[in-house]
Amino acid sequence: MEELYKYNHPDFPNFTYNKKAILKEILIAVRTLEVLKEKYRTISLEQKNKIINDMLAREIIATAKIEGQYLNETDIQDSIRNNIVSTDNIQDNEEVNAKVLLDAVTGATCMTRERLFKWHRLYFPNGNSEDPTMPIGAYSDVRMEIRTSSGKVIYLAPPVDTINTHMNKFLAWLNDETGTHPFVKAGIAHLWFELIHPFADGNGRIGRSIIDYILKNELASSVKTVAISNYIVNFKNKYYSALGQNSKGHMDVTEYLIWFIQTIDSALKLSITYLDGNIQKDEFWRQNAQMQFNKRQLKVLKKLLHPDFTAVITKNRWSRMTSCSFEIASQDIDDLLRKGVLRSSKNSQKKFILHENI
Repeated sequence: MEELYKYNHPDFPNFTYNKKAILKEILIAVRTLEVLKEKYRTISLEQKNKIINDMLAREIIATAKIEGQYLNETDIQDSIRNNIVSTDNIQDNEEVNAKVLLDAVTGATCMTRERLFKWHRLYFPNGNSEDPTMPIGAYSDVRMEIRTSSGKVIYLAPPVDTINTHMNKFLAWLNDETGTHPFVKAGIAHLWFELIHPFADGNGRIGRSIIDYILKNELASSVKTVAISNYIVNFKNKYYSALGQNSKGHMDVTEYLIWFIQTIDSALKLSITYLDGNIQKDEFWRQNAQMQFNKRQLKVLKKLLHPDFTAVITKNRWSRMTSCSFEIASQDIDDLLRKGVLRSSKNSQKKFILHENI
């Protein structure tokens, strides 16, 4: 029933939570953040910038993927490297998504309605093909509903004539609230924004960019972003469930904030894994700069060194990956075994992984 939605609660938007329970989760996540910061301190500025760009690219791809949009990783990395300082003549989805996240983590410290409108225009530079009448760079002119694939309404946003008032309160709090830990502030801000659901489309991506915007001050320039969307994309059901369960009822959001801060902690750990993987990759190519590899070997080694690749290599898989015969695959692998680049897996002599001492 509509009256059960949080925005109809007499205390909305005064969210409450158990500070003792939340503090425990904050301390855990802060310790993980310090590990990540310390790892960044141990690498060169050039290496740091390269890895940060890679992290940003992953986050852009993941937040789009949550909404069912698939982007090209190479094009995203090119867009970040070029920094896309102008919004003129943006050509594709990769540049669009990169521009929004870069503005969130490196742009102005004040959030305004116009800035959100700019993000919305960036996400829909050519309008919405599914709804040509959808307002672009403006709040929705119809009351928003969230429906399941079968058409069942699972959330009804506030009435259109209240959106400006809701968003003005939200933006005033977002800019003025300084007494709340950034992890808590990011969690409340994301829930609050999604409850208002001000745009006809793009609320999820903009809401997650607001998380990055809030966290940038806590993360410092040495980190810029965590892999929060990269983590969420693998647990979308839990993410949507957390938002859905907290769209109605009382104003206590303790359980939601525990989930949210635990998600930040998991995202930070994922960032550490990515960072370690990038450091390993750079060290591999530095140590083997003089070693000769054929094109097939280079292709597979790049795959093995990618932080997302967790599988082992077999001769059959090598053959499929490089479109070569089983015999050629065997020769390629045997060559890398002799060079000390690969070793047999502990579980099988027919499975191969990168050698730890590379």
